[in-house]
Amino acid sequence: MDGPLRTGHRVVVIALIAMHVSFVLLYTLPARIVPLQVRSLAIAYCRPLFHQQWLLFAPDPPLCSAELVVIDLDGTRHQLPVHHHYLEERIARTLAFHLHGAAAAGDTALPPELEQPIRRYWYARHDDAPAAVALIEECATDVAHPERREERVTEFDLVGP
Repeated sequence: MDGPLRTGHRVVVIALIAMHVSFVLLYTLPARIVPLQVRSLAIAYCRPLFHQQWLLFAPDPPLCSAELVVIDLDGTRHQLPVHHHYLEERIARTLAFHLHGAAAAGDTALPPELEQPIRRYWYARHDDAPAAVALIEECATDVAHPERREERVTEFDLVGP
């Protein structure tokens, strides 16, 4: 009985390794040669753990730090994410930088693909509706003194229910 069980374990391990290698290969191959549905699966598998922003080595690091907050009806700011899991923080930081680009272009309408998950996230923890979503940026005003920062608050319009 020990032999077939060990063979079953080997098959599972080999299948998991083959799946991992396949997804990483499909993630790194040029997009034009991988079908969109297959590439989407590979991105969903690889990006949360392997995707990197190489800002550490950038010659011009960003002058602003950004975070996304939900403002309740009392005006209290609630930072996203609440649990501070590294993947949640990474996703929230990426969303904040995405909204930074929209705010710089003068667009203060929160995109529906961002508003819906933020509302789901909010309603899972609160009974009342969020009053606003805001991008809080702390920007260096003088490159010679990056410790001196100015806070900028950009509120985004909630258009959905």
